[in-house]
Amino acid sequence: MHDSGSIVYIDSDAMFADVVLGGKLDPKSDEDFNLYNYETLQTKSVVGSVTGLRSELSRTIEREHPESLLPATATKQFVPCANHMFARITELLVKRRVMSCLEMEVLNKSKGTGVAEKEAALKHLLANSNARGVRNGKFSIALDDNKLQPT
Repeated sequence: MHDSGSIVYIDSDAMFADVVLGGKLDPKSDEDFNLYNYETLQTKSVVGSVTGLRSELSRTIEREHPESLLPATATKQFVPCANHMFARITELLVKRRVMSCLEMEVLNKSKGTGVAEKEAALKHLLANSNARGVRNGKFSIALDDNKLQPT
C-alpha cells in the first residue's frame, strides 16, 4: 500500500504501538514514556505562558523508531485508539466521583450525616449509571473497607 502511494495509519492502544515500534517505551521511566516526542518528566510539566496549557506549545511529532516492525509507517501515522482513550478517561472520572462520595463521610462526620450522605451519593451514582445501561445495567462499585477496588 505504501509503495502505491497510499498513506497507512495504525490505530491502536499504546502497548500495541510500543510493541510494533520496537518495544523500548516504558511508562514508568523518566524519559521513554512518550510514543511521539522525546519527552522527560521535566518537559512534561512545561505549559504555555499565555493559556497555561500544553496545547499552546504546538508540539510536533519528533520521534522515530528505527526498530519498528513497520518501517514504512512513520510515527505520525500511529494514532491513539479513541475507544481506549475514552475508556481510560471514563475510568478516571468514575474513580474521582467515587472518591468524592467516600470523602463525604469524613467531611460531614462532625454533623453526624457523613455515612448517610456517602451512601446516598454512591446509590445515586449507581442508579444513574445503571439507568444508562452501563454494563447492561449491572454496573457496580467494589469497596473493601471504604477503599475503591478496580472498577
